[in-house]
Amino acid sequence: MYRLYKKNELNFSLVWIVSYVVLFSVADSFSASLGTEKIIAAPVAIVFTLLLLVFVSKHNLKEKYGLCSFDGSLRNFLYFTPLLLIMSINLWNGVTMKLSVLETVLYILSMLCVGFIEEIIFRGFLFKALYNDNVKLAIVISSVTFGIGHIVNLLNGKDLIPTLLQVCYAIAIGFLFTIIFYKGKSLLPCIIAHSFVNSSSVFAVENSSMKIHIISSAVLCIISLSMEEYEAVQAEIARRSAKYVPSDRCYTGRYPFSGLIVCAHCGKHYRRKVTATGPVWICSTYNYQGRAACPSKQIPEPTLTAMTADLDIGDLTEIIAEDRNTLVFRFKDGRKAVKRWQDRSRAKSWTPEMKEAARQKAIERNRHNG
Repeated sequence: MYRLYKKNELNFSLVWIVSYVVLFSVADSFSASLGTEKIIAAPVAIVFTLLLLVFVSKHNLKEKYGLCSFDGSLRNFLYFTPLLLIMSINLWNGVTMKLSVLETVLYILSMLCVGFIEEIIFRGFLFKALYNDNVKLAIVISSVTFGIGHIVNLLNGKDLIPTLLQVCYAIAIGFLFTIIFYKGKSLLPCIIAHSFVNSSSVFAVENSSMKIHIISSAVLCIISLSMEEYEAVQAEIARRSAKYVPSDRCYTGRYPFSGLIVCAHCGKHYRRKVTATGPVWICSTYNYQGRAACPSKQIPEPTLTAMTADLDIGDLTEIIAEDRNTLVFRFKDGRKAVKRWQDRSRAKSWTPEMKEAARQKAIERNRHNG
């Protein structure tokens, strides 16, 4: 088997799945023919479980297939909440003793093993075989295959509609279990929950009402798929968060000085404004309320660019605009630098277009006066 595992993990997983389905179907049929529930299936389940454990342990694959502790933040443990609800499904209608003591013990042993086996071959072998190619596809295939595998219950005499409902909610639960394994790198929570659900079914009160079957199936699907939706939302939040790099500034705009320049007079931030002479940075208070509210000066953008040419703007926490054309640069490491600029002469502040417009007005005025 190890040679097949090394050659093709997908084929390896499919061999285990087919062997499991066929072997347990035959074992259950023989048990029924002998008149004792699980009398053959229980020993077969124990041997099958031991074979899996030996293979995984011998080839140091325990961590790969999740036979290790759960890894993740405290938030990830929220995934265990729906497990508790799912584990209680067989007890919703009450508790009863349907089989003899011997059959009950055999049933519990068999179902404990089945929980382990199904998690290893579907969530472990199959999911991991597809994992490297496409994670989402691996989750879907692993879950759907797990659900469809329950169709063999028809061969063991189960009714059609309840079996189809079981297939549906098994697919949904498969999604949840696969996500838990994917996020926490451990199958142990899934094995425990799966084994408990299987084993506790021996004490479940059977309800022949189709309405009850449908409601139970719907609840299981909602519980499981809601966690899938939760995971999708968390992934989208993480994707969007990765695109946004938080800043120490109060505002991050499309201009390099946005949210960075603070007025020493009123404490408000400077904003960019395009004037006839070009872009300038001006105090918000001055811009909206005038000089009477704030006597600060506007700073030409070319002046700001020149003054910060030798600085890394990303290292700045703020720029304080003080009187007398003074800028105080404060850095994240606590350093401080002071720089001053000179006002441009009126002649230099005029653009060629402004000069030409003034010249044309002067010519027009002379003609009128002449």
